[in-house]
Amino acid sequence: TGFGAWLLGMLMRVNPLSYAMLEMRRLLYPGVDVAAEFAPTPWLCWCVTIVGTVLAFLFAWRLVRGSHQVDVLA
Repeated sequence: TGFGAWLLGMLMRVNPLSYAMLEMRRLLYPGVDVAAEFAPTPWLCWCVTIVGTVLAFLFAWRLVRGSHQVDVLA
């Protein structure tokens, strides 16, 4: 009801893991309404999860690709 609740709601909507967890809960508990206020469609949950996963993978690959040094203690 205050600014803290609004801020937490916005962070939850921006976080791709929220969408993945919501869809996992829907798959595990199909008869239970797991989404009280934050209730995107399953299609949107899957799209956000897949796009977030691909972007995280590409970001990690880009970071690792630039370093060719190997730290080995011999």
